Amino acid sequence: LLFWFLLIALLPCGILTAITARLANRALEASIQERLVQIASARSTQLESYAAERVRDGTTLSIAPTVVTAMSQLSSVGLSESNPTVLEEEATAYAPYLRDVATSRGYESLLLIHVDGTVLYSSTDQLKPGAKLTSESLGTTELAKSFDRSRTLLQSEMCQFAPFGKSGKPTAFVTSPIFQREKVVGVLALQLPIDRVWQILTDTTGLGATGEILTAERIDNTARITTPLRHRSDAAYELTIPLTVEKAVAARHASSGNRGYAVFPDYRQGG
Repeated sequence: LLFWFLLIALLPCGILTAITARLANRALEASIQERLVQIASARSTQLESYAAERVRDGTTLSIAPTVVTAMSQLSSVGLSESNPTVLEEEATAYAPYLRDVATSRGYESLLLIHVDGTVLYSSTDQLKPGAKLTSESLGTTELAKSFDRSRTLLQSEMCQFAPFGKSGKPTAFVTSPIFQREKVVGVLALQLPIDRVWQILTDTTGLGATGEILTAERIDNTARITTPLRHRSDAAYELTIPLTVEKAVAARHASSGNRGYAVFPDYRQGG
């Protein structure tokens, strides 16, 4: 009798404990989910604001009188990729202003590009005056694509970050059409460093001791990581994850434009 009495007494307690634990786990998971969604949304908003500010910079600078005058003057000069000194000499009067504008606003370089794709002015040596964005070496770059969209759609654009130049450092460009007498005479390009973007994405505030933010771009059936990771600082543009494996659930959904929440294996796990 004592055994049955204890069993009858303990059984409800056990059931109650199990139910309580299950409800607590659900509440904890819901809290974590809400927190992660909030963090992801906040980082996304920061990135969108940063991009919008940069595009506004391009639009504003493209109508600056000095920029329009420089574009017009340089366009009238005979262009020769093998002899950029003519363009450099012609740009002497405008170079200090253009360099100061670029550096004061945090850009790595400023380019003035003729509508035919010829670089007429560059504030750095990364691209020499006379270089052509339609050439085999530059024609497939994000800069060339953004330039083409701006001169065709007549609006400011910001291309995605991608390795560029001899250094292979990820960079992006804001391109804006330059008008004179309501006609497009060229395109302004501002080169963005990726540092600010990575600063936003590597901020692990609220993610505990091991949490991190992972961003990736889709290349065929592979996700290429585009930001340094907490557990692998050299992952950006080096680490790839096949989208067919289970651990690529997040990258697969994100690269398809989907938002959501899920529990899945860590990308660092084998298999």
